[in-house]
Amino acid sequence: MSDKIIRYNEMGSEVQEGFQCKPVYLDRDKPVMYYKSHILVCNGERCQKANRREDNPLYVRNLTKECGLSKGKDRIKVTKVNCFGACRYGGVILIYENPIAGTSLKNNGLWVKKTHKYTPEDWKEIFNRLANDKSVLEYTGEDAIIPMEVYD
Repeated sequence: MSDKIIRYNEMGSEVQEGFQCKPVYLDRDKPVMYYKSHILVCNGERCQKANRREDNPLYVRNLTKECGLSKGKDRIKVTKVNCFGACRYGGVILIYENPIAGTSLKNNGLWVKKTHKYTPEDWKEIFNRLANDKSVLEYTGEDAIIPMEVYD
């Protein structure tokens, strides 16, 4: 008899040991799980130092679960990325909104800095705004947004 605990991800697939959601069996015909908003969380080496935690993407993902936004019509997908090249801004996220979800896309392509300073309440307010198609910028303020410039 084995003491192995079998875990399942949000899509109902058995998860590989040592992973949060990676399925044991690859089903190439299974569709991608729907999401309304997608938050990409930088987790490169320098961001880990700025975030003061290696598991920042997992932390954010777990908060979406706590808020009931890890599945369903308002799902917020959280993805860890290795490096945005924006280390000078501390913890950085990039928000994308799914155009087929019928959102206004007001938060689409929004680069947010210094998220390593966000409390669980800050994250939950951002999630709430994404789920309800409200402006994240109105909550964070202009100072939290990373400016962009074209260089020739």
